[in-house]
Amino acid sequence: MKKLLSYALVTVILLSALVAGPAFGPYGADAVSAASEPWEEPAPAPKPAATQKPAATKAPAAASVSGILVEGSFGAEVTLLQTTLNSKGYSLKADGFFGKKTAEAVMDFQSKNGLKADGMVGPKTLEKLGMEKTAVPSTGKAIIKIGKAEYAAHGTKCFTVAFVAMNGDKIVDALIDDYQVMDKATSVGVPNSEADFGKNFAEGKVLGSKLTNAAQYSENMRIKANATLPVDTSFEAIEKYAAGKTVAQLEAELAATTAEKMVDAVSGATLVDTYGYLSAIVEAAKAAEASGSVEIDAAAADSVKLGKADYAAHGTKCFTVAATAVYGDKIVATVIDDYQVMDKATSVGVPNSEADFGKNFAEGKVLGSKLANAAQYSKNMAEKAGSTVPVDVSLAEIEKYATGKTISELGGTLNGTPAEKMVDAVSGATLVDTHGYLSAVVASAKDAADAEVDAVSAASVTNDSAAFEKALAKDGKWIICSTSDLQFTNALVLEGDFHDKNDPAKDLKRKIAPYTQDEEHNVTARFTLTAPSLTIKSPNALIQSGTFKGNLYVYAENFQLKDAKVDGNIYFATQIAKDTFVMDEKSSITGKQILFDVDALSSATPTQVTNMAAFEKAIAADGYWIIVPIIDLETDKDLVLEGTFHDKNDPAKDLKRKIGLYTHNDPADKKRATHSFTLKAPSLTIKSPYATLQYGYFIGDIYVEADNFSLVNHKLTGNIYFASEEVKATFTMDEGSSVSGVMEVKAKQ
Repeated sequence: MKKLLSYALVTVILLSALVAGPAFGPYGADAVSAASEPWEEPAPAPKPAATQKPAATKAPAAASVSGILVEGSFGAEVTLLQTTLNSKGYSLKADGFFGKKTAEAVMDFQSKNGLKADGMVGPKTLEKLGMEKTAVPSTGKAIIKIGKAEYAAHGTKCFTVAFVAMNGDKIVDALIDDYQVMDKATSVGVPNSEADFGKNFAEGKVLGSKLTNAAQYSENMRIKANATLPVDTSFEAIEKYAAGKTVAQLEAELAATTAEKMVDAVSGATLVDTYGYLSAIVEAAKAAEASGSVEIDAAAADSVKLGKADYAAHGTKCFTVAATAVYGDKIVATVIDDYQVMDKATSVGVPNSEADFGKNFAEGKVLGSKLANAAQYSKNMAEKAGSTVPVDVSLAEIEKYATGKTISELGGTLNGTPAEKMVDAVSGATLVDTHGYLSAVVASAKDAADAEVDAVSAASVTNDSAAFEKALAKDGKWIICSTSDLQFTNALVLEGDFHDKNDPAKDLKRKIAPYTQDEEHNVTARFTLTAPSLTIKSPNALIQSGTFKGNLYVYAENFQLKDAKVDGNIYFATQIAKDTFVMDEKSSITGKQILFDVDALSSATPTQVTNMAAFEKAIAADGYWIIVPIIDLETDKDLVLEGTFHDKNDPAKDLKRKIGLYTHNDPADKKRATHSFTLKAPSLTIKSPYATLQYGYFIGDIYVEADNFSLVNHKLTGNIYFASEEVKATFTMDEGSSVSGVMEVKAKQ
């Protein structure tokens, strides 16, 4: 996966960058208000190359500032800021890069002038500095083009694939990867390595992507060549160096710099073949073509990001590489290609096919791109399969079909359309694996969306559901912001403790923020998050200024709603979680607040489940003794409760497995059930001895194959069938239970 962008660059991306430097726009939560709470240290953006830095004594081109400047910003506006600060008594190098020294000077100036010392140069700081703020100029529309090139960028044992997203003659984003034959035991092969494609390599070998195998490959680099940086980190630095330059600029730099000196010019990269990788990017940029012609605001073109996916889209003899440029969650350009082993006599091999890389293939064979060999491959398709449309034409039509759609829209179409029907939906394409190629596009688009998540070191700002879910994890982000309505099929979990970097003993409040705001922190738009459930396990968490639609399950202390709505119930795992919960007068809950402390005995291990998958796992032989659904559940599957559980202090003693369809909400009386739930399935087979259904409702038939099954205060809508008279004789039910159907001996069909 492509590495994430730096704080400054992603600020440009997420917050509608303005001319000559990053600027904050209307995207919200605390992504624009780092002054309100302590942020983690952002990773600095790469400094511009020496040939691009203005001299310290040269007057800056900018006369005003078009937006907010932060650490990591660069350009003429930063030069103006530095020059202005120097006129106030500071001694900064006016190099156009907002580094730590500039940030320290800004904070010192702010503290001396009655401003909040957050290091962010916004309207108030500009006013105190005597600098002007200008409006964003309208620059019309842009059409993003995407280009691809294969290159021999590094040695003779691999080949490079470079992708570039272009706005006119400017490189917006770049992505590079190498493919090399690696040891199968320690490497991840490209898709279809375990199928026919993999048979082309010697025993124990696979073709692998260096990005996919970055950790293992980087360790080899360290051992064999004393490399100090991981390969993916160097790739990222090279990509960042190219972004923002025109093709002419990059070509001029390559012409003026020797190959051995180029690595020194790219801050953050240590690859000796940096020159080769930048040359590959130039070739990809020259090959760029518009795909689908989706127009976006020219001022937002720098917000476009590239993602890549290796995929098994077509059969087992090749692997697919898809690269997609996205703006927000919209696909604005994409390119697809397959790599397959072909006859050397009639095909063009990838770079280094005549060198060491080519020695990995059988005599007379080469690895070739279908796009590079479109004429010959299409001729074979016509002769062998009666194909009437060339392969490159079909792939281009698939690319056009995907372009302009959102990630979720295209994903929804694929989920709702059988693979064999998808080819009919794409006019002009005749490839039977159209569904697979579009799936590769979705995967690469999600990779690009992941590059937008974790946009700043302390926050994730996204409009992609998968990226949002990832940010909730314990290794995710402190603040999770949504800029659109999101729907999830999975139950969500917010977990992990976050601490102030300056005071590890101080917990931070994790925030779910489905809203946007302006520079004055006024909420400009609210969004809805819809999911089966959201479990809060992070202490001091809050949901602010948006709506969560679904049930909340709170395990942690000090959970809070602030100007937020919950369209559902809130269930508290403990009394202290319930007691420490607060909500302000602007917040609301459509359902109830329920304490679900069920059978919290020191010797019991109950598990509360909130979805059918978790329930099925809990009733399995290796599941749980006491299973407590705390939500209505329904399935079209036949369920089986199986496994025998024993008292840990007396292994000879069987434990009564219990499905408890209820919760408690009375701390004074733990035995009183206050909320009951319904479980619906075609059937439930009881194979665990001494099993009990307690409280709540089951809709369906029950098949009993084990002794001593019982119902306790349970309502069954259905029949009970016993495997034998002996099993039936051990069954019991109390007066609070009822069965709507028959109770008889009947073998399960």
